[in-house]
Amino acid sequence: MKKPKIAIAHEFLSILGGAEKVLIQIHRTFPEAPIFCLLSNQKFTQKYLPKGTIHSSRINHLPDFLTNKHQLFLMQFPIAVEQFDFSEFDIVISSSNSFMKGIITKPSTVHICYNHSPTRYIWDQTADWIEQKNLGIFRPIINWRFNKLRQWDFLAADRVDQFIANSQYVAKRIQKYYRRDVDHVLFPSIDTKEFKPTQIDKQDYYLILSRLENFKRFDLAVEAFNQLKLPLYIAGTGSAESHLKSIAQENIKFLGFVSDEKKIELMQHAKAFIFPGEEDFGIVPIESLAAGTPVIAYGVGGLLESIEPGKTGLFFDNQTVDDIREAVTKFTKNYKQFDPKYCIKSAAKFDHQHFSKKLQSIVNNSYQNSDKILFDSVRK
Repeated sequence: MKKPKIAIAHEFLSILGGAEKVLIQIHRTFPEAPIFCLLSNQKFTQKYLPKGTIHSSRINHLPDFLTNKHQLFLMQFPIAVEQFDFSEFDIVISSSNSFMKGIITKPSTVHICYNHSPTRYIWDQTADWIEQKNLGIFRPIINWRFNKLRQWDFLAADRVDQFIANSQYVAKRIQKYYRRDVDHVLFPSIDTKEFKPTQIDKQDYYLILSRLENFKRFDLAVEAFNQLKLPLYIAGTGSAESHLKSIAQENIKFLGFVSDEKKIELMQHAKAFIFPGEEDFGIVPIESLAAGTPVIAYGVGGLLESIEPGKTGLFFDNQTVDDIREAVTKFTKNYKQFDPKYCIKSAAKFDHQHFSKKLQSIVNNSYQNSDKILFDSVRK
């Protein structure tokens, strides 16, 4: 059997988030596969995909001051996605949390979608999205347009031959919104060796490391640590940064953007990693475990599949200041039961090697059984 010709598709190559980290690992697994995207940034691709062959949509030719505002093109992105030509490929792997699952492939091409989550802002978080973007005055128009996007998104999901979910939590969301069963669950991965400390050397601070956006609810953590009077380091930048600084007391230190080397150092030395938001999986908490640092997190979403309560972290039940404060207090009282070496060991199953091996197996099996897969997808 001849070697399959593979292409990769992803929405945006501009900011390094969890989905982009997965995309990079997919590319490393299949380095010869070209990458199709809606928008790309040259600085991003040169840094993270230097050997990748990138094909961007026509929208990417517009000036940066327009393409930097994705919300301006929400109704154009579905059209742009459908214009890509994948006729020469046997398999297309879309890495998607919004539009790329809607690509159109020829009947003999297997489309495997690695889905990070059904698009939250058009399904279950529309009201929050409108509020975060300060677009309340346009609410009637947005609701009308998002109704159209939901219809397209549902139909687009039906173009997928095989779904891979990044967690069991996302698998349930796919079934809920797309009425599709997931074929595989494959957790995102990290380079565990990169984070493993040469020796355990914990210091007296807790850590937040993330893009600072309102929906991540870092304001709750700041208020909780204001009351606890414990040292909290916050690394990262974002639209919520000014507000967080305005409410923080002297025990909270803002570090701004940090390098990859500094990020690893901060994780290795922290007492615990604080994660108050809801995530479909959550790569950064896994990085924290690989650095030997337990996680205190909101007990919903994908983190329930990666954190072991009482061993590698603690969960709090509600996104409130009181719940976070109580969880941190409980953690400090039982600090010795959280063994850094056990945290490191627990992260091993999320290593890049496991991800690539399983993805290669999925792709190879899909190609060998392509006739059956395509027939089954039609019956769905």
